[in-house]
Amino acid sequence: MMSSYTGKFSEGVKTPRVRYIVINLARAPERRAHMERELARTGVRDEIEFFPALDGQLLKAGKESGGYSAKQVRRLSRWVPYLRHRGLMWNEAACFLSHKAVWRQFLEDKENDFYVVLEDDAYLHPHFAKIVNSLVEGQEVDLVRLNTTQLPAVPIQAKAIRDLSSGFQLVMAYGPNPYGKLIGKNALPTRDIIGNWLGGVIGYLLSRKGATALLAHAENILRPLDHHMMRFWEYEIPPMVINPHPVCNNEENYPSTIGSASLTPHAHKERYMVLPFYSASPRNLACRGLQIFLRRRDVLRYRRYIGCLMKQFGAPDLITAPPRVAPFSESDSP
Repeated sequence: MMSSYTGKFSEGVKTPRVRYIVINLARAPERRAHMERELARTGVRDEIEFFPALDGQLLKAGKESGGYSAKQVRRLSRWVPYLRHRGLMWNEAACFLSHKAVWRQFLEDKENDFYVVLEDDAYLHPHFAKIVNSLVEGQEVDLVRLNTTQLPAVPIQAKAIRDLSSGFQLVMAYGPNPYGKLIGKNALPTRDIIGNWLGGVIGYLLSRKGATALLAHAENILRPLDHHMMRFWEYEIPPMVINPHPVCNNEENYPSTIGSASLTPHAHKERYMVLPFYSASPRNLACRGLQIFLRRRDVLRYRRYIGCLMKQFGAPDLITAPPRVAPFSESDSP
């Protein structure tokens, strides 16, 4: 059954409590100091928790990290060889497991109604806390992206849901052309149909219901975390995003600790992967028909869920280029 909004919080109900979770590697104390400054600058001080991230380098070296061993991670990632062109890096697996641990903690946390999950390279808009407060005090939401990565050339179909504090909006992201041609001549690439613009996990707001839905579809590590969270038609949570984005990162100041498999020389890729790289192996080539079937099934499920969203929220009334990060000004007061 499709997740839906249930309206505004009832009168007399306590103000929703928000906990700010920052996922931070123990070997990156400078990033923790950076996030302490960012959150303090936006007026967040007492509701912060620094969550110890799993270390992919320890996993790769065969050392235990966060209760996981290299053998366990390989078992959880057993379907990775069926992905084409790349494997799953150790740091990607550790990132997935770190966020998954946060979701589990949330389900055990009875004191807070929402988690704002941030990675330790985030930069926050000066009015960030006000924006989050205006978001949780309105209609109930289960998962809202505070930052996304976009394909600049792909037009976006979206619908404005409501206004938030400081000129921001809550937007329903219908994605890039969900009704494009699926097969045959002039068919849209799968990436343009289901590779929608909700990539990246640098910041998002999560309800307990949202955490439950994400965990239900995260038993194994089938893909990188941002790809998992992108597939909203599987865990059936309306894809919401704040526009413009109140969170951004700066690769120059804090480069990603995950890295990029595409930049790894092909001859040396295997030593960076949880499992060997199978793109040209007979095993992977034999699965080509299965891959095509699964991708077409994904597109059909995506379209079906988009149809449900349009019935609930209406057709898009905002057709625009992907939203950009809000202009940040140090002179703005929180």
